[in-house]
Amino acid sequence: MKSSSELSQDIANAEQEEMKAIKSLATVSAAIQQYKRDILEIRLKMKDLEIAEDKGKLNIKELKLAVSTLTKSFWNTKNQGL
Repeated sequence: MKSSSELSQDIANAEQEEMKAIKSLATVSAAIQQYKRDILEIRLKMKDLEIAEDKGKLNIKELKLAVSTLTKSFWNTKNQGL
């Protein structure tokens, strides 16, 4: 059977281990929260880039249409001898 002094030391050691585990858990929890914030930020940036990409694609379609219209006008004018 352990003495009260030995048990007291066991309690102190267990409390110390518990504190280390709590600190470790807090570190992991903080890292998880930071990763969640980073992921959200990346998702927002990705959404902004997707919007910019869609605008770019629309702009290209509009420019292709303008080129096509101008080309048709050019050939119509050319064929009329103007």
